Amino acid sequence: MGGGQSRLAEARGRRRCDSLTSPQVVHDPMCHGTRPVEQQILRLLGVVDFLTLAEKHYVAEEPSSRG
Repeated sequence: MGGGQSRLAEARGRRRCDSLTSPQVVHDPMCHGTRPVEQQILRLLGVVDFLTLAEKHYVAEEPSSRG
């Protein structure tokens, strides 16, 4: 995998498709951003690394005025 390259992925669910980019692995032994029950389960499983993704935003193009 090339260093620093931004990849694009799609997440599909509930009638919508989101484009995701900028994957980053975050080392977080405290499991910040998760609920207490989830934290306990993740700690029991030894999970300390998480994948974060950014949502890719597109600028809508103006419809062409062909007559």
